[in-house]
Amino acid sequence: MASMDFLTLINDLKCLRQEPSSGPTFLLSFLNKLIILCKASAGAILSFDSSSGWKMIVQSGLEDPGPILPVVQRAYNSTQAFEKLDVTVGNVSRPLVVSLRLDGNSSLVVCLLAERQNGLPIQEFLLRLQLVSDIPLLTQKPNTNDVNPAFDTILALLTKIVDQTEFQLSSMVLVNEICSRFLCARVSFGINVKGYCETVAISHLEKFSKNTDASLELVGVMEECSDQNAEILYPSKSNNTLITVCHERYQRQQGMAQILSLPLRLEDRVWAVLVVESLKELTQKEVLTLRFFTNQISQIMKNQYQNSLGIHRRIAFKIRDWASFWLGVEKTFTKLLILVFSLLTLYICTGTWDYKIEVSAQLVTDEVNFVSAPYDGIVFSVAAKAGDLVKKGDVLLTLDTQDLFLRQAESEAEVTRYMRETQKARADGRLADMNIAQARLEQAQAELYRINYYISMATLKAPRDGVIIQGDTKNLLGAPVTKGTSIFQIANPVDLYAELKVPERDISRIQIGGVGQIALISNPSQKYDFEIENLIPVATVDGSNGNIFLLKARLKAGAESWWRPGMSGTAKIDAGRQNILWILTHRIQDTLSLYLWW
Repeated sequence: MASMDFLTLINDLKCLRQEPSSGPTFLLSFLNKLIILCKASAGAILSFDSSSGWKMIVQSGLEDPGPILPVVQRAYNSTQAFEKLDVTVGNVSRPLVVSLRLDGNSSLVVCLLAERQNGLPIQEFLLRLQLVSDIPLLTQKPNTNDVNPAFDTILALLTKIVDQTEFQLSSMVLVNEICSRFLCARVSFGINVKGYCETVAISHLEKFSKNTDASLELVGVMEECSDQNAEILYPSKSNNTLITVCHERYQRQQGMAQILSLPLRLEDRVWAVLVVESLKELTQKEVLTLRFFTNQISQIMKNQYQNSLGIHRRIAFKIRDWASFWLGVEKTFTKLLILVFSLLTLYICTGTWDYKIEVSAQLVTDEVNFVSAPYDGIVFSVAAKAGDLVKKGDVLLTLDTQDLFLRQAESEAEVTRYMRETQKARADGRLADMNIAQARLEQAQAELYRINYYISMATLKAPRDGVIIQGDTKNLLGAPVTKGTSIFQIANPVDLYAELKVPERDISRIQIGGVGQIALISNPSQKYDFEIENLIPVATVDGSNGNIFLLKARLKAGAESWWRPGMSGTAKIDAGRQNILWILTHRIQDTLSLYLWW
């Protein structure tokens, strides 16, 4: 949040404190300010009644309170509660739900929802809520001495810091104000420069020596806090696993009752430390207030510090921050991904691959024989089918000859009749009748010869060794056939070559003599080398593939025993080594070149 926006929020919260109310309009305004303060996305204020249960008084971005009611109930029972949900609630996906029962009120609970990846840490979330949780209850507290002054203290301190333009002056205001408002013996402020701490300001001291024993011990306290990236309170009643050697020695030398070191963090890194020395034990409320204050003041002080530097120092800090991020141990997985992506990008832009043009392919042979019907007839029996290997002379199909034998008997009878008529006319001396009978005899003999020829051709045999590539038994048996109709196709399964269908866009990158590999659908794990022998220089249309060119490729290893003409697969033609980026994008480049050319 920008400083002006932050000040506006502070002023709005001040106005709510000065003119408290218990009406829905006031509560809605209060809820909206809470959403901004806690960086939430939605929220609601609910009230509990023993007879009717939970009732939503005001809401912002949350119309159905059903999914959050378990968290609200836990907060009602134990003051505060939070839970991470994996379902979308309102306009928040995968929300963090934080709920707090307002102090002094047994029925009013506020519940906020924030995006889990963008929200505040849970402890700071609850801390901000607690600092302003008394605002809706001010109307119930006529005694102004009972009002929690923590929030007013923070507002006043923030206002004074933001009003300063110089970092050194802001540092002095910071330590002096904290020292006077919290009745401390001394407050010190130091920054972490080049891996070690440097004292910037000490309360009520305009000038101080950095080489005295006390100053060096103070630097040790700051570095102990900075190195552990943790708040240190010494001595503390709670069991603390932090290292407090420097704090113990400094507390003993200075004779203080308690020392509190607070780290000022940005992006989980400590860039400054605030040390509070007190002659009395700090209350939990004071520690809580100082903790919240340092969290809010960290970004403002860092901006003022960088603005106070010269241009060369600012650049140096930017470079140092950048280098510390990349050379540090935090976010290792993210850095690894970025490094891998960068190396991959560099490899894609500068490396080369073997570029292969992928086309469809088919096994083809030029040695194909057609077996056709010798005359009009009906198929009587079929002895072979598509896919069978046959030898020369093997019976393939037999036509029905019953009608032919009947016609043969009729023709033989006519030959006998005309032969006798010829003999009778010769005996009677009727030369004209004899010539007519002789002509009819020859005609009957020709018809008988034709019928005998058809009977001899009724059995179709294989004209050569090969494999039947066309001819279906189910479709042929009992079917009528017409003279000249192709019934079977027999191909030589040994002399096979690959016919490649190359799209028009790739033909310019292919040369006669080029090589590649083919994989057939029937056995895709096996690859066979080929060499391009011929190119048909005329494009043909191939349906949705557009214009294609046909290439003839010789298979180097010869034909396998299980190969059959017509088998299809995929072929990859070597087109030399090309830049990887070009291989991945040349289709887009070609398309744009075509459409954007003028």
